[in-house]
Amino acid sequence: MKAFTTFIMKIKTKIDKEYLVYTGIFLGGMLLIYLYMIFGSMVVTPTFTYAQF
Repeated sequence: MKAFTTFIMKIKTKIDKEYLVYTGIFLGGMLLIYLYMIFGSMVVTPTFTYAQF
């Protein structure tokens, strides 16, 4: 148990503010790209129209 708690304490001391900022920026960018790919396909006008008949 002591080895596990020392392992957790080492992880907590290595995580600093700069790491969290860069991780947040990266995740935000990936989320924006994902949302753009989802909603960008909805904006495209369809090629089929009823005016062809």
